[in-house]
Amino acid sequence: MRRKAMQRRRQAQLGTAWYSKGKAALRLAKARPWLGKAKQGIAQQRHSTAKRSFVLQGKAVAWQCLARRRQSNGKTTKMKTLKIKLTFTEEVLGTCSANPEVHREFIASKSPDAATIEDEVAAVGVEGVVEKTMTVFPKWEGQPFFYDYQIKGFFKDSCGALARVPDTRSNKLKAYKKVIDGLIFPKPRKIEIVLPEGETLGNCQRPLRAQTAQGERIALANSETIPVGSFILFEVLLMDDGHEKLVEEWLNYGRFKGLGQWRNSGKGRFEWTEQ
Repeated sequence: MRRKAMQRRRQAQLGTAWYSKGKAALRLAKARPWLGKAKQGIAQQRHSTAKRSFVLQGKAVAWQCLARRRQSNGKTTKMKTLKIKLTFTEEVLGTCSANPEVHREFIASKSPDAATIEDEVAAVGVEGVVEKTMTVFPKWEGQPFFYDYQIKGFFKDSCGALARVPDTRSNKLKAYKKVIDGLIFPKPRKIEIVLPEGETLGNCQRPLRAQTAQGERIALANSETIPVGSFILFEVLLMDDGHEKLVEEWLNYGRFKGLGQWRNSGKGRFEWTEQ
């Protein structure tokens, strides 16, 4: 570190010297027009090169001073945990297949290890009376819940949309998926859904339209739902507390596009508060 600092100081000194010499040569060339255009051009080039080097070195020194000032002011990054409560203002549709075999093959097989696959398949645990084509909520001891990765998915979806909006924090965040995957961690693994007193799970049926080579196709979709007024409590661990405002921006976006299936229709919208 000391050697690099000495090198930067020496470069800055050389930049200052070259700038002074180039400026003097340019002044001399202008004062003596009989030297010819070729020598004037060489002097101009030396002056421009020295000036550019001097400016770059000056910026480097300025950034170094700013970094030292921030450290002296105690502005260092640190971890932070946010305690969040989401209250749903629209019903939320389930996303898991009610058929354990379909879930195993097409969804849970994307998990990184076999233990996770078995856990997710067991969590679906549907009864025989439930339609195999219905999408449901995973359940733990009869209580529906969200997985932590669904919250991460919401963060990515929100950031991707807000990145197109000027003057937002998401618009300035580069490689946002890597940031969310590596630095932002919702917990616990299973986030319990608390239903309003006296309310039970419902279902939502709607048509799905698609344009295909054979023409327009229409299918029916059926999903398990949780009622309006349900809420979840969870924490968000931030490896860098500088991302707190970003998370708040994404949660605010939940008023327009929320969690679960059929989000584009307004399902799954929520309001949030910090506990």
